[in-house]
Amino acid sequence: MNKLATWAIAAIALLTTTTLPVSSTALAQNPPPQFRDGTYRVNEQVAPGTYRSTGKGSRCYWQRTGEGDVILHNHYGLTGGVVTIQVTDFEFESKGCGPWVALDLNNRVGLPADQQVAPKKDGFYVVGVDIAPGIWKSTGQGSRCYWARQNTTQDILDNHVGFTGGAVTIHPNDIEFYTKDCGTWTMLDANNLPAAPIEQQRAAKKDGIYIIGLNMAPGRWRSNGLGKSCYWQTLTASQDIIDNHFGVASVIVEIAPTDFQFEAKGCGLWTLSDGVGTPIDQSGVSAGIAPAPAPAGKAACPTADVCILTPANGTRVPRGSIVAFTGTATNPAFVRYQFLAGNGETWGHIADFKKAVVNGDLMELHTDSLPSGTYTIRMQVIDNTGNAVPDKAEIQLTIE
Repeated sequence: MNKLATWAIAAIALLTTTTLPVSSTALAQNPPPQFRDGTYRVNEQVAPGTYRSTGKGSRCYWQRTGEGDVILHNHYGLTGGVVTIQVTDFEFESKGCGPWVALDLNNRVGLPADQQVAPKKDGFYVVGVDIAPGIWKSTGQGSRCYWARQNTTQDILDNHVGFTGGAVTIHPNDIEFYTKDCGTWTMLDANNLPAAPIEQQRAAKKDGIYIIGLNMAPGRWRSNGLGKSCYWQTLTASQDIIDNHFGVASVIVEIAPTDFQFEAKGCGLWTLSDGVGTPIDQSGVSAGIAPAPAPAGKAACPTADVCILTPANGTRVPRGSIVAFTGTATNPAFVRYQFLAGNGETWGHIADFKKAVVNGDLMELHTDSLPSGTYTIRMQVIDNTGNAVPDKAEIQLTIE
């Protein structure tokens, strides 16, 4: 075959495999309302914008690429999701996603309101179109629940992987909500939670996620697990972390009525301890008068309202042990009480607790959090002025 014939065949092959570009001005003025699976040059064969896949199944793959075939973003899984093709993208590729339909985010045409608040299962949901913003709770089983809130460019605003039973707050300015293996989602009214009976809320809890006031009562909860892989966290209704812990499994956590959600893993069984016991013997204790430090082997009770009953002053414990502090921490203007550890020069913060205690559990100190040595452990009550009351209970504790 001569060179001319070879060139002609090559030219024919090139023409049959190349899609001629469309004017970018014309494309911008008249973007196609939808397109199917394929590979498209952005600004030439597909217009930048937000599109939604309308196919069926769970084998949808798409990717946005930049110059040099750099993948900017991609997805493999359920159809029904949204993609925003940027004007700076080079190419968009889709396979198994079905037709893509343009989505006008400034004028979302949604389902009727009753359908938007109806229970939801696995899938993608466009906010304000398929699902209403608000607080939603999963009701599935297991520990492989995944959900994500996404914005217009598919950036994750918040997500979760782990136990089912938790809640998510979908915001009106979210674009998309994705859920998998979470069971059925139902919408909650945060001001009128369908609460379980109080005895069920106060019953012992295992690893999981609990809504405060719905299936778990506020209060002081103690875990009985072993090891150092306990994680717990308290959250707001918007899934912002209020407080959390990772470490030893025998801990006390203070759950406030204003907390929305509690999650725990690897902590063992949680039991409620309300922090109230029988009144302490107040004989020989003068309110407002701070006595000398407690003698060795005695409780530290400068007043009836500020008292460390156990451990006694001068207690020696092996490193790695857990020391239970009991006593009383209260005041007419009580806000919280706190524990500090001092070495004679400086004070270090140990923990704060928001519920007053009368002759009950105050704290559990894990001694492996401190180097060996002798410490002054101080408990003080903070009042509504933000200041510590004058009387402070102090003991010396030696970690060997």
